[in-house]
Amino acid sequence: MENKKSLGLQFKIFVLLSISILIMFITIISYMVSHNISNSKNKGFASTEYIVSTYAKDIEREMASYISMLKTISLSLKNDILNNAVTRQSHAEVLGEVLKNNKNLFAIYEMWEKNAFDGRDNDFIDTDYGSENDGRYGPAFFYDDNTVAYDKVYQEEFDANPDYYTIPRDTKQLYISDVEKDDTYVGADTVLTVSVVEPILDNSGKFLGMVGVDFSAANLVKIVSAISTNEGMEGYLINQSGIILASTNTMNIGREISSIYNDNANEIMNAIENNIKYSFINKIDKHKMFNIIVPLTSLKDNYNSIVLLVSVPEMVILKENIKNAVITSILAIVILIIFLIIINILIKKSLIDPILKILHVSEKLSSGDLTSYKNEALSKRKDEIGLIFNSIQNTQNILSNIIKQILDSTNAMENASKNVSAGSADLSNRTEKQRDDLKLINETMTNTLKVIDKTTNDIAVTNDKIQVLTDSSEHCYNLSKESMSLM
Repeated sequence: MENKKSLGLQFKIFVLLSISILIMFITIISYMVSHNISNSKNKGFASTEYIVSTYAKDIEREMASYISMLKTISLSLKNDILNNAVTRQSHAEVLGEVLKNNKNLFAIYEMWEKNAFDGRDNDFIDTDYGSENDGRYGPAFFYDDNTVAYDKVYQEEFDANPDYYTIPRDTKQLYISDVEKDDTYVGADTVLTVSVVEPILDNSGKFLGMVGVDFSAANLVKIVSAISTNEGMEGYLINQSGIILASTNTMNIGREISSIYNDNANEIMNAIENNIKYSFINKIDKHKMFNIIVPLTSLKDNYNSIVLLVSVPEMVILKENIKNAVITSILAIVILIIFLIIINILIKKSLIDPILKILHVSEKLSSGDLTSYKNEALSKRKDEIGLIFNSIQNTQNILSNIIKQILDSTNAMENASKNVSAGSADLSNRTEKQRDDLKLINETMTNTLKVIDKTTNDIAVTNDKIQVLTDSSEHCYNLSKESMSLM
């Protein structure tokens, strides 16, 4: 059974890794905070620009719906007139239907140049479809107690040459009026209206007339007023003349922006005229304010230029930066935790588990179990763990071979020992017999030595006797010789 006990190594690696990543995380967050502080101005402008761009897009969508409708009517009219496919009455009825289908409009109207519509102005002098003096065509529809009513443009208005007629005529561009207070609509209190006028041109670009709509500025005011819900922010929708079309404070509508931003009026007007983004800082009641101008580019032409200016207190930006920092920190912590969990799992799978397996093999080896442990994954690893495992396996195999050789030698020695033991027993018996024989020989030799000693003594005595005898013989010889001599 494999060793399942956990290693302190995993915990140590996890703690060291966590501390390292935490230090790195704190360093990064500290850098981000210091960087945000040092770049608070740019951050303020960027954050404000994002807010302003959001509101600007809403305003562009609101205005674009009216502009698109007018361009469609203008193009349709040009084609109808070129094809002589429409009469004054039938066309007026079409305009009435357009107003019925657009409840958010207050009025729709047209003003035509002399004889530009059908060349029959003289036939319609002082009629429902012609002005009093020269019969110019100018149909108009408006809401009267929620009912669409028809009226014509009177001679007095033609003769007055109002801006909403002369400007489109002279510029041949879309015209967007200032916001005006209007109490002429029956069934409505004094309302804020905006006029959008589109020129009608023939194929050669000649001005034929214009078609315009009046709509409530309430939606524009509502969009801009929503800016004030963001903790002291102020918003201004400004046209090319520097007139405020909508504001978070409705009392400012119709005023010139220069009356509010005295010191920055020229910069603001330059941004409007050139249709560019512009940012600046000013102080109101000693409070620093970030201001940014975002142009409504889709409404820009050679005459019109509308921008949205938003002023944001510095504290709002700081709160927003702190909020973003907190959100970023929370996300970073979550990511850090997930990262650490993944790292811990990877460490366990790639390091701790293999080490536990190697420890299991090592403990088996230390206990004398030399059974081979097969693990293809570990043996094929090219890192240090693979080298350690293969080294232990090699050690295990070498020890197994050595012990096998020792066992073989032990068996051989045991067999030899048995043979030696048997030989020793026989040798012992033979030694006992030899000892007895030697004892007998010793006793025999002792007796022999005694006999030899006795014989030696006898020989000595005999020798003495022989010597005596010899001496006696010699004496006798000498006596005999002497006797001979005497003779």
